[in-house]
Amino acid sequence: MAYYLLFEDATGYALFEIVEAEGIGGDAPGAQTSVLDPKQFSKMVKMKAFVPFASAEEALGNINDLTEGILNKTLQNFLEHNLPKSKSVKKCPFTLGVSDPKIGTAIQVCSSPC
Repeated sequence: MAYYLLFEDATGYALFEIVEAEGIGGDAPGAQTSVLDPKQFSKMVKMKAFVPFASAEEALGNINDLTEGILNKTLQNFLEHNLPKSKSVKKCPFTLGVSDPKIGTAIQVCSSPC
């Protein structure tokens, strides 16, 4: 199974693929330290995709939607184009980690890429 992380920022959305999951889950303090070291961090995750926001207004709208738990078209299209496809929700070939449970629920309910 593949593991991905969604990162939301004022500049846009980034999707990271976890390449060394055991290192992240097994040693929380070590994982936190490795995030500060780009060399170590790049061994654990790799950036799969990034979509920038076109303007400050678009960024604000997207961040507001995230805080409300709304899956907007920008994020939905980004995920649909960059996550693996599957014909069955029960046999989804990946897990997506998000920072806020509300947006995680919205992604599952509203046409998840699985």
